[in-house]
Amino acid sequence: MPGRRPNTAGRLSLRFATFALLLQAMLLLSAEKDIGKLHLQGQTTKEVTITGEIVDVSCYVKMGALGMDHKECALGCAKAGMPLALLEDKTSKVYLLVSDKEFESVNVKLQPLEKSVAQKSIAIRGRTYEKGGQLILEVLSVGKGK
Repeated sequence: MPGRRPNTAGRLSLRFATFALLLQAMLLLSAEKDIGKLHLQGQTTKEVTITGEIVDVSCYVKMGALGMDHKECALGCAKAGMPLALLEDKTSKVYLLVSDKEFESVNVKLQPLEKSVAQKSIAIRGRTYEKGGQLILEVLSVGKGK
């Protein structure tokens, strides 16, 4: 219409809002790929090999169950996906075992479970962390113990 001024202020506001939303979305997406690492922020990790016995967390914590007498129960718990831990030979420290891959049970790394759980001593190479007072061993590879 003649004599009517175009609403440039409104267009600029809309463009600015669109730009701000796009920038925010880009920042969120770039931060998302690192969000899984935030829980370890500030922690120094080291790669180690720890030798010990695999125990199922539930029976070990509740009853102190371990060793060859507990093999069948531990195997059943492991096959059912119950959390497993490594009882270190030297120190008797208990490390909760976790996989180094997202969406993968640590039990996959311990295949065949029958062999891993049946061994009195197994060597696990991984990275150690501590979270909430719990020692954690992120499993990279599994080998024979002593």
